[in-house]
Amino acid sequence: MEKDIFLADSCAGGISVLKFFLNWCGDYNVHYLADGEKNPFGLKSKQEIFKIVESWLNYFNKDKTSKLFCISCNTASISIEKKVRLLERKYKTPIVTMIDGAKSIIKKNKNKIRNKEVLIIGTKFTITSGTYRKLILREKPKNLFELIGTFSERFVARGVEKNEGARKKMLKELSKFKGKKIDTIFLGCTCYSFISREIKKIYGEKIYFLDPAEEVSKLAKKIIHGKNKKKNINECHFYVTGNQKEWNKNFNIIFRKIFGKKVKTNLIY
Repeated sequence: MEKDIFLADSCAGGISVLKFFLNWCGDYNVHYLADGEKNPFGLKSKQEIFKIVESWLNYFNKDKTSKLFCISCNTASISIEKKVRLLERKYKTPIVTMIDGAKSIIKKNKNKIRNKEVLIIGTKFTITSGTYRKLILREKPKNLFELIGTFSERFVARGVEKNEGARKKMLKELSKFKGKKIDTIFLGCTCYSFISREIKKIYGEKIYFLDPAEEVSKLAKKIIHGKNKKKNINECHFYVTGNQKEWNKNFNIIFRKIFGKKVKTNLIY
């Protein structure tokens, strides 16, 4: 029987998670969905986002071949936080989320939080949920700041990095706490790792990033006992919803940055 791993996000941001899966998931068929038609998730309600996540599981698990499902979107992960076990039972598939990765990386980096000036950047939904705030406050930071980076998320998701006006708007949004001498930044959206250079220009080269992406991959590997067999990006399957031409372009802006190549996407729904 074929063994499938599925990753899904509202855009290509979750590629920041997928790149770590490629180090060990060579024995699996890997599928990635950018549900661009529904983007941005950060301005939707919890109920709306939960229904979207269920639509992913319904679509990709219809053949019952799933070995693991990864919710590679912070906003979506938070929306299903209290229903993950229920969904696992319903779809008979292990589910790993960005919250799992967040808990792990926060635990491993307590020294980067305790008595430090910490900033969380996330979508409106993620920030207002308070989920990451609670996790980080347990480690007693000196101060904790929160920044809603809705436009910054869309800057990456929509592939408008060549638009100088959009870039200025993004930098202005990200600069809200520029004068606070931030030590550590928690990346509460998968898109933000792709603008880490811009963030460092604002807050300094010595900024320490807490990015859950790699931890999510490690946890997934542990759950399904994955081996260290690499996967070529060209062997993965990519899907988009909405305007395929637009999202394919946005996909490949990120792919050229990370992998130096382009990929083809399939339109679904």
